[in-house]
Amino acid sequence: MPHFPQVPFWTIVKFWHSVDMLPEYSEGNFNGHRWGATVKRSPDRKRIWLSAQGLSGSDIVSFNPYGLDDGRNALESCGTSSEKVVAFVLGREVTI
Repeated sequence: MPHFPQVPFWTIVKFWHSVDMLPEYSEGNFNGHRWGATVKRSPDRKRIWLSAQGLSGSDIVSFNPYGLDDGRNALESCGTSSEKVVAFVLGREVTI
């Protein structure tokens, strides 16, 4: 089962709010580098696919947050640690 890193409850709330606000495409800064991020959502908005790449290198962040039938949320990272996913979503500064 996908899991979140051990973080405070309000960090998780802020994470899900930030995921919900992600535009279809954006560029911004994360850890001192420029990044581009693409987001796709299922029609029912229960599944989201995010793929982000550092524009000056080969670093990536890729994950699928989704809503479970019981109302809970889950995070499936795709080759990216959950810690990095949370840090990326909460720490990047969107410029476009």
